[in-house]
Amino acid sequence: DWAKYLAMTGHPLSKRNLRAKVSELSEKLKAKKKLSGKDKGPSKTWVKDFLARHPELKLGRPTGIDPK
Repeated sequence: DWAKYLAMTGHPLSKRNLRAKVSELSEKLKAKKKLSGKDKGPSKTWVKDFLARHPELKLGRPTGIDPK
């Protein structure tokens, strides 16, 4: 729901934001080692697999504001 909320408010989902949020949530749940087997949080492979399981989510880049 967090990722969908970002999209609705005009903030595209980035790999960095997704990994940071998952790390934050896993820390709260004490599940960090289950995600990657390390203390680094979710791996790049995890992000790829997560996005494959959730095709409605798309990565994007923020765009500049039109000065007009």
